[in-house]
Amino acid sequence: MAFVLQNLNRTSSGTNSKAPAFYSYSSSTDNAATIEADGYFSSFASSLRVGDSLYINASDGPGFLVVTDVSPVVKTSAVAVIGPGGVGSAQLQAGAVDNAAVDPVLIQFASLTLTAAEWNGMWAAPVELIPAPGPNKLIVVKDAVLDFRPIGGFFANGGDTGLQYSNTPALAAAQATFVQTAATLNGFGLASSVGLIGTVAASANIALFDQPICISNKTAAYTGGGTSLWGVYVWYSVI
Repeated sequence: MAFVLQNLNRTSSGTNSKAPAFYSYSSSTDNAATIEADGYFSSFASSLRVGDSLYINASDGPGFLVVTDVSPVVKTSAVAVIGPGGVGSAQLQAGAVDNAAVDPVLIQFASLTLTAAEWNGMWAAPVELIPAPGPNKLIVVKDAVLDFRPIGGFFANGGDTGLQYSNTPALAAAQATFVQTAATLNGFGLASSVGLIGTVAASANIALFDQPICISNKTAAYTGGGTSLWGVYVWYSVI
């Protein structure tokens, strides 16, 4: 079908000829794809300007269009909306927008729960928290939190604990955070949390690019702990 002038209504008012106008258009026979096609509104081109908006009620549902060109034919571009065919509950529900969907320079979040076995083993086998970001990219840790959840036992031994670049044992790689001492961490007698402040080593260089962030500790392995857990929460950016 074709554009029907009688189905178009200008809904914005005012005398400023430079301001974008807003229109509504309805068709019971043309679907959204037909209305959005280049040239559909060309017979009305003399009255349209780039930037004008149109609310359409097509045969298959509503939508929003923005005029992107008026010569030699009128062209429009669909704009995502709330409701059918646009942004709906699936996109708005909790967790729908994850780290992969945002600019990596923005602060992102990662978390992992370590078992007692993983905590005791991270001196020799550091646990990866954030995977390597890819060539020519560097993870910058802003802050981290260690959250102790005692279940049937407490930890002993160990050493200074923090986050580092790579999975080198014994926290021997370049540090991504400052450390907390084993005395502090082993001294928790109740559920407790403690922070780790992010840092990029003064010797930061290309060797830190495309490296994962892992948790480990110096000196010796932690021991004991029963079935206690450690939650590790990390706020970071990728640059």
